Amino acid sequence: MNAAKILVWVMSGMLVALLAVLVVGLSLGWHKDDQPLVSTVAAEQAFGLLDLEQPRGTKIDSVSPVAGGLVVTLSGGGLAPRIILIDTISGNVHGQISINASESGETKR
Repeated sequence: MNAAKILVWVMSGMLVALLAVLVVGLSLGWHKDDQPLVSTVAAEQAFGLLDLEQPRGTKIDSVSPVAGGLVVTLSGGGLAPRIILIDTISGNVHGQISINASESGETKR
């Protein structure tokens, strides 16, 4: 019975110590990653400034990463909503997908 009491006290002490480490770690920000997901300097050096050659008034709705590139969803600018595929290494625009292209006067590439 005496050994069980000692074991309970030791385990209780360990729980309190681990809880204290958890509280200190969260308050000091040990759980945060200080490194950015993508280096903006490296991306700018890769292909510099990228002009999407879209008309004035075009709005970027979303930017999503895909394998080796970006998918940029655009709207406005007097054109139908469209999606542009960009290679993040070279900065080349691989293609454009336009919704209702025939109504807006756009042509297929």
